[in-house]
Amino acid sequence: MVGGISLLVVLASLHLKITSHPIEVARERRPRLGPKTPVHPPDPEMREENPAYEEMVRVLDLLREADSGREYPAGLIRRLEAVSLPLLYELEMVALDAGEEAVLRCALLGVLSRYREEAMRQFFARLFADPREDPLIRETALDLLSTYLEDPVYREATVRVLLSSLEFETDEDFLGRIRKILRAGDE
Repeated sequence: MVGGISLLVVLASLHLKITSHPIEVARERRPRLGPKTPVHPPDPEMREENPAYEEMVRVLDLLREADSGREYPAGLIRRLEAVSLPLLYELEMVALDAGEEAVLRCALLGVLSRYREEAMRQFFARLFADPREDPLIRETALDLLSTYLEDPVYREATVRVLLSSLEFETDEDFLGRIRKILRAGDE
């Protein structure tokens, strides 16, 4: 009996020694990355048989077939811009699709940038902040996000996003670009 109590006391003291020391773990600070989702809701009336939807599909197929290099034919982009307003959700879905070519996704970001609103500013900010994204997508999103510094309505929120990205960004090229954008915005 005395041996059993002694054993319990020894085990309890070992447990206290083990659990009373704080465990120090190096925690890397990373931004919280939510799921990649569009900022505009789908239009419930937008169906595949809608002429605007059909035109978007045709143009996207032509863009996928085109040898883009870094730019697509302006005529195709203008056709896409002409039908883009009711298709913001669908265009955002394609722009978020990592299976699409980065150059096509960047072209779609350019089309979406025509709609200068808070939702699009947030969309570009999330794309830029996501280190899982292709560097070309992040670069394009940063360029489009930086244009919001020119508008007093969006300036403060955009500066906050850029300043917070300095804390999490690990790519030296992007860190330099962010600092340059912030300095240019102060002038």
